[in-house]
Amino acid sequence: MMTDSNKSSPMVVVTGADENYSIGLVVTIQSMLMHLGPGRRVVLHVFDGGISPESKKRILDSWTDQRLTTHWHQVDMKDFAHLTTAGHLNHTTYLRLLIPDLLGSEVGKVIYLDSDLLIRRDLGLLWDEDVEPYSVLAGQEVSSPYVDSEIVFAESPEKYSKLGTTAPIANYREIGISPDAKVFNAGVLLINVARWRSERVPEQAYECLQRYREHVLFCDQYALNVVLRDSWKEIDSRWNQNSHFYAYTDCHDSPLDEVTFRDLTDDPWICHFTWIYKPWYSDCVHPHKDEYVACLRTTQWHRHRLQRNPALKRDRRTFRQWVARRKGSIERRLTRLGIIKANEDSIRRAA
Repeated sequence: MMTDSNKSSPMVVVTGADENYSIGLVVTIQSMLMHLGPGRRVVLHVFDGGISPESKKRILDSWTDQRLTTHWHQVDMKDFAHLTTAGHLNHTTYLRLLIPDLLGSEVGKVIYLDSDLLIRRDLGLLWDEDVEPYSVLAGQEVSSPYVDSEIVFAESPEKYSKLGTTAPIANYREIGISPDAKVFNAGVLLINVARWRSERVPEQAYECLQRYREHVLFCDQYALNVVLRDSWKEIDSRWNQNSHFYAYTDCHDSPLDEVTFRDLTDDPWICHFTWIYKPWYSDCVHPHKDEYVACLRTTQWHRHRLQRNPALKRDRRTFRQWVARRKGSIERRLTRLGIIKANEDSIRRAA
C-alpha cells in the first residue's frame, strides 16, 4: 500500500542495453515517463553494454522530464564473454546481475526493466509493492510457465502444445525442483537488492550457469529461477505481457485461465517484446506496435524510418507468416475488445 513517504521518495529503476537496443531503451523509459503518476520521481541507472556516443546523446536529449535523474554506467562486456547466449539474446542479458555491485549500499530495492518494453501504466504502482521478505517480485513466464508443463497439464495437453518450451529447467530433478513450480520472466523485476547482496544472488547465478552449463536455457533467467526458486513472489501478469502470449488463440490452448487471458488481451500494463520481431523494425506486427511507434515519435528518433530486421533474412518462419495465417481471428478479438480502435486514437493524439 502506498504511503506519503513512498510517494515522496524517488523510485530507483535500472535498465541496460547495447547499440542494437538503443531505440528500445529510449522508448522503454519514455513510455514509463508518459504514464508516471503525479508526485513521482525516478532515479534511473543505465548499464551501458556498448551504446555509441551518438545514440547516448540522442537518448539523453529525449528524456526531458524533470522528474528523471539519470546515472550512466559504462560496462566492460568482456567480463561476460565466457557465458552462454541463445538466439537473439546476447551478453547484455547478464547486465542485471551487476545491480548489487554498481549501485550504492543505500539502495535497498530497484525496479529492473529490459530495454524492449512499452510501459502503459504508472510504474509507481509496482514500486509500492512490498518486496519483503522475498528476493524478487516477478511475473510468471507465459511461454514456459512451469518447470515441467507436460506434467502440470498432463490431462489437458492442448494447454502446453503452443508453449515455447515445456521444461525450461530441464535438469530440475537433479537440482531438486518440483515439476509444478512456477517459472518467472526476468524482464520486469522488483528486486530486493539488500537480499541479493546478503545472499550473494549474482555469485550463485554465475556458479549455476557454470555448473549446469549444458542445461542453460534463456541465459541468466534460467539461473535466477534456479537460485531464487524459493524466494520469489508472483505479481500481476499484466506487468509483463510478453509476445508469446499472441501464440495462443484463447485461454483453452494456453496455460492461462480465462480471467488472466482476458486481462492480458484487454489491458497489458507492460508489453514486453520478447521475440526477435521488435517494434522498431517494420517486420513487427504486434497489436501494440502502433502505440509503440507513437511513443518513439516523441523522442529524438521522431524521424526514424522503420526498416526490416536483417536477422529475419535468415529466418523464414517469421512472426508475419504466423500472424497472416491467423489475422482474421486476431483482428476480430482485438476489435471486440477495443484495442485496435484505442491504438488508432493514440496515434491521432501523438500526431
